[in-house]
Amino acid sequence: MHVTLVSGFDATKPSAGGTRTHVESLLAFLRQSQIPSLLITGGIRWEVAEDRCTLPVRRPNSTFAFQAALCSMLPDLPIPEDSIIHAHRPDDLLPVLLHGIGIGRICTLHGNPARYVPSRHGRLVSALYGVAERLALRHSDQVLTVDTRTASEYGAKYSWLRGRVRTIPNGIDTIAFHSMDRSRAKQVWGVSGCVFLYAGRLEPDKNVRQIVQAFRTLRNSGAVLLIAGDGGMRRVLEVDARGLDVRFLGPIARSEMPSLINAADAGVLFSDEGLSSFALEALSCGVPLIATPTGGLSDVVRPGENGYLVSTPEELVGAMAAVLRGAILPNPSLAEAVYRYAWPIVGKELLAVYRDVWSGRDA
Repeated sequence: MHVTLVSGFDATKPSAGGTRTHVESLLAFLRQSQIPSLLITGGIRWEVAEDRCTLPVRRPNSTFAFQAALCSMLPDLPIPEDSIIHAHRPDDLLPVLLHGIGIGRICTLHGNPARYVPSRHGRLVSALYGVAERLALRHSDQVLTVDTRTASEYGAKYSWLRGRVRTIPNGIDTIAFHSMDRSRAKQVWGVSGCVFLYAGRLEPDKNVRQIVQAFRTLRNSGAVLLIAGDGGMRRVLEVDARGLDVRFLGPIARSEMPSLINAADAGVLFSDEGLSSFALEALSCGVPLIATPTGGLSDVVRPGENGYLVSTPEELVGAMAAVLRGAILPNPSLAEAVYRYAWPIVGKELLAVYRDVWSGRDA
């Protein structure tokens, strides 16, 4: 059995994105499980390593540029004829369908892409995406979601998907993401006092502006807001943050994320998305989490114990103020809520899916 993972992130630059975290962790798990595998991503130039292939993409982190490169170069990629193709966005499967590559196709939905495509690209692109999504999911042997809400949404959207969708959450590398010396971590990152942390893409659908606006209510409190990641909203956010102790860290290397999370007193998310890798990693490090009750987070966040679930800007402000008062403190025991998301558990579920597709290839 061979597995080819397809994801269009820019592998040449560090990133705190959740999909990238999941895909690279899955590749590591497959390697540990001695499953032959290949990861295809975007980048600056054509590069082929033992289990990675980077395609030259004209516009970094552009979905369309990656798919164009994939479509033109797919026949030349070192993909075995009997490989299972596992894409992490529906339209990334279209080049695979066009060239008829692979003995089975799997698509993982990291939240609902159709929800944010219109805000980023307009109605025409949204309509085209809808056609691509339907075609790709129709021809997928397995459709996976990282949270039950997305599974429910897609079952309602496409009646023919009901009963064909499995929910397998994002996994956590609990060896890397664990509670550390927090004083030392704060020293490494040059912060002190109460520290809030957002990590992820800086795009409209992530609602980072609302986090900055909520933080403004805490001005003169001595608190610090760290923002890790990059994207089209960065300049707007920098303007919003003027006069505040908000520090834009840019893309952070994966190896540095455990230390950065341990420097925080709370992780903060305010977006409507699938099960966030950053959210799980924060709790795995014993760091409280402030987040919206979406993507299965209501299953892991116990309000008042290991974080707060917020639905409005006012609730977001209240939760941040509570952390500032010390109502919830970082504690290694908070990791108990996410033990079931450890890769040895989640990875076995994915291996079972691969085996199902593999065994059904001649059916």
